Amino acid sequence: DEADLLQDNETAEEAFDRLLADNEDATSHHEKIQQALQVRLKVREINEARDAARVQPEELEDDGLMVCGEAVSAMHDVANLNQNSGLSLAERESMLNSDQRRVFNHIKQHLLHQIDHECGSCLCNDTRPISMFVSGVGGTGKSFLIAAVKALVDSLWKTEDIKCAIAAPTGLAAFNVGGVTMHRLFRLPVEHNSRGADYWALSAEVHKVMKTSLRNLKLIIIDEVSMVSNLNLIYKHLRLDEIFSGADAYFGCKNVLLVGDILQLPPVNAGHVFQNMTQNSILNKLGSTTAINIWREVIVYDELTINERQKSDAEFCNMLDSVRCGFPTDNTIHVLQQRVFQGCKDFNDEMLGLLKSPTITIKCVDVIDATSGFSEWTERAKRALKKLEEDCNNTAGLESELTIAVGARVMLRCNIDTASGLVNGAIGTVLAITSKRVKVQFDNRNEPYDVEKVNRKFSVMKCFHVFRAQFPLILSFAMTIHKCQGLSLDCAIIDLSDKIFADGMAYVALSRVRSLSGVHLVAFNPNSIR
Repeated sequence: DEADLLQDNETAEEAFDRLLADNEDATSHHEKIQQALQVRLKVREINEARDAARVQPEELEDDGLMVCGEAVSAMHDVANLNQNSGLSLAERESMLNSDQRRVFNHIKQHLLHQIDHECGSCLCNDTRPISMFVSGVGGTGKSFLIAAVKALVDSLWKTEDIKCAIAAPTGLAAFNVGGVTMHRLFRLPVEHNSRGADYWALSAEVHKVMKTSLRNLKLIIIDEVSMVSNLNLIYKHLRLDEIFSGADAYFGCKNVLLVGDILQLPPVNAGHVFQNMTQNSILNKLGSTTAINIWREVIVYDELTINERQKSDAEFCNMLDSVRCGFPTDNTIHVLQQRVFQGCKDFNDEMLGLLKSPTITIKCVDVIDATSGFSEWTERAKRALKKLEEDCNNTAGLESELTIAVGARVMLRCNIDTASGLVNGAIGTVLAITSKRVKVQFDNRNEPYDVEKVNRKFSVMKCFHVFRAQFPLILSFAMTIHKCQGLSLDCAIIDLSDKIFADGMAYVALSRVRSLSGVHLVAFNPNSIR
């Protein structure tokens, strides 16, 4: 009844305003619901438009026998890869320092508790998997700890199946710890041109291969976690949840060990693994309105503090600590300035010119992908391609013109065979060059390998792709700092000029070297330390 709503001498409009003020919480809740409904409709529109206009990207390969074969090959590599050191578990345990042993024993106790549950001798309610991050500065023996933990898992479960899977963001990092890349292990999408790739579900065939191969998986180890983005961490969780459907915990209810130094190299053009996802990424990559921060929700922390790599040079070790935190002392800056010598402007080209053998320039072969409606080059496309070719990372790692010579130092730019060390970042010396192959003696192999041309597809602009055929090699008398993470060196010539563009780069470069006497700088800008 209107009389029950209106007070004395009050109009209907005044009554409405009064009731609105009295029920402010309910009004705010109603507005939030309306916003959520609008977002839901928007997400649906985005997904419908994406599905309608989607051309299968080059990464979306989970259709066909070839991709199923690649999944089988990846599972085979995971099952057979190891570090080939010949050390037994007992020998590895005896070589652990007190820091490493503490972390090792913590993991060991958890795995033994898990075995007790599996055999029925323990009936407690604590069946949670371990989700642990082990940090440590460069040189604290993180890789040795990984090898010891893998040996432990292999000794506790005697089956022939995959029990411990080791992975890393890059091929070289994966090879250094006897693993495969994360993208290969989990069949994750690969980013091109600084754009994050969309997640996709596995085909039924690939799903069956992975679920069968990983049915007895007990532990997953991810090394160099500083280079893993928050999006890739969620993708990893989604993939494991997809494979082990019905799991009631993160990462498919599997034990996960993350290893690395967050203050080393960050992900390229992506958020740190510990950061919240941006709202734009949540909407466009996950098709959701919200996403949990898995790192902060479930990951527990431990740290290695005993530096094994620079333990014989205390002064250098203290300098690295200040560089790592981005606050170098006056003494650190002074000492580094004394390590500068006058180097060449373009080191790779200069070194190539010093070789006695003639240089050979090999041009790529580009083929336009005409399936998207383009049948010929346009001026706009030519300009876009020329811009991309300033950095071969934008062209699937393939140079438009590769200039090399016998005796040249080169780097492999794709993963050919992780098990034998033919990974992105492997360095070697050219022995012979023909039109069809380049014979290279890689540093991590006993026998030379004939590198052949590969075909890679990359995007030039929207709906315009190019297939490029070229040898997957680049000159590597010098390498980028990103390629050297994880290495231990006796000597290094380092450029710490204003070309340093990311946090942690100066620290990663310097901490590769075992002692200060092995550090030589072609340039040094104190502002590069951050």
